[in-house]
Amino acid sequence: MQNAVDAIKARRHLQSNASLGEVRVSLDKRCDDFWLVVEDDGVGMSEQVLTQNLVDFGSSLWRSTDVAEEFPGLAGLGMNSIGRFGIGFFSFS
Repeated sequence: MQNAVDAIKARRHLQSNASLGEVRVSLDKRCDDFWLVVEDDGVGMSEQVLTQNLVDFGSSLWRSTDVAEEFPGLAGLGMNSIGRFGIGFFSFS
């Protein structure tokens, strides 16, 4: 949830539109299990984020120096992330 909120906040800052973005939460039944699904239409992830930050346990793009390269000027727009633990595969296990 934190990562979805941060992606929406970043999109709103970068596009100067406070009404952009949506977080959708659902409980889906898949086979015999239930899954909590969180989706957003925030800033998305580049190939670099998918191949580096995603697989790095506990790594948060928002708290790294990589964020300036990924989203130039975002910090200057007042973006403050709420996520603390990164987007890694282990964040949902």
